[in-house]
Amino acid sequence: MNRIAPLDPLRLPLHGIQLIEASAGTGKTWTIAALYLRLVLGHGEHAAALLPPQILVVTFTKAATAELRERIRTRLSEAAEAFRGRGAADDFLTALVAEYPDVDARARAARQLELAAQWMDEAAVHTIHGWCQRMLSQHAFDSGHAFVQTATSDESELLAEAVRDYWRQQFFALDSADAAQITSLWKTPQHLQASLRPLLRQPAENLRLDGHPLPVVADLAAAMQAQLSPLRQAQQQARALWLADAEAIEALLDKTMQAGAFKATMMKPDNFAGDLLAMRGWAAGGEVDAAVLARYAQTRLVSATRTKFSPPEHAAFAAIGELPAPAALLGDLRALILAHAVPRVSARLEATKQRLAQLGFDDMLKRLDTALHGNSGERLVQTSATQLPGSRIDDGQDTDPLQWRIFQRIYGRQADTGLLLIGDPKQAIYGL
Repeated sequence: MNRIAPLDPLRLPLHGIQLIEASAGTGKTWTIAALYLRLVLGHGEHAAALLPPQILVVTFTKAATAELRERIRTRLSEAAEAFRGRGAADDFLTALVAEYPDVDARARAARQLELAAQWMDEAAVHTIHGWCQRMLSQHAFDSGHAFVQTATSDESELLAEAVRDYWRQQFFALDSADAAQITSLWKTPQHLQASLRPLLRQPAENLRLDGHPLPVVADLAAAMQAQLSPLRQAQQQARALWLADAEAIEALLDKTMQAGAFKATMMKPDNFAGDLLAMRGWAAGGEVDAAVLARYAQTRLVSATRTKFSPPEHAAFAAIGELPAPAALLGDLRALILAHAVPRVSARLEATKQRLAQLGFDDMLKRLDTALHGNSGERLVQTSATQLPGSRIDDGQDTDPLQWRIFQRIYGRQADTGLLLIGDPKQAIYGL
């Protein structure tokens, strides 16, 4: 059961998973440093003293890691002085020193703090991506990845190449009707790339469509045919009805227009002749603007007719009104194509980066997550938890679902480890 309580940095449990809510400017760094002191001293029930390489501190920029490292180093030195009875001590340090009434215990604590300050150059203070890269390199056998990999923050060209390859292989093989549907969704490979980019940041198994895992789409052309079949059948029927009686339909509509029965705001006389020509072309199998087609649905014609007149009626108008909504259908089609593209573009991109021994920022997270849940995952979890039993995450509100899954895998079931997230939920990007 989760329990909310005011923060007491001297008594907060150092084991298990803890969340500290702290708004900007309320002393987040001070709190991290205070809890760091306790981990170094082994302060608390059944707590073992740790050194900086055993305490993971994660923040989200390289500049923040450098600042945090120095702030902690300074705090360790101040605490060592306080345990020796030298220098001014704030309330927290005074209370912490009071926990060690024995002179020898204070001397040992001061020495431990001094040693930790000297070790801060080796401290495990990293960005999330830097830590993931370090884990993959240090545990290459368990993670299944190369010992030497080049990290890159910009993999746009590799992604563009993978998307272009997918576009050529999959879309060029489609017939003209299906290809037209593709270009109505994405004009160019660059537009498709923009849609795929955010999806490729997560493992495919984490993605959801209407709350369910992405469907497996083996044959794109067959899947598109199945998706578009209801629309095409309905269009074929509506076209046949219009084409079979085109002259009578045009005469009926022209008579209604000449009688002044249509509302000018909904059926503009200046557009009428062009509309009829466009509709005749559509009935013969051509394309027509969706707005023009919608004007000749039975319900729209009823709405467009003045109250003292009878609206024109015909089976073709009713059939047009029953056509599936293009926007909804295209939305479903878009999701289907993305479900087909994501694993293929991802595999192509991954193969290229493996060949080049190159690692993007998102790859670091995905590969570590895969390793933690793979065949050697349990051993990697145990090794990671033993190596870094204490973990502190600054700006914890920005921990995304994949990052959280990684930390929970390592620290969620380990009795002798601690995971602390500190941040402001009101600023959360992912709603953690």
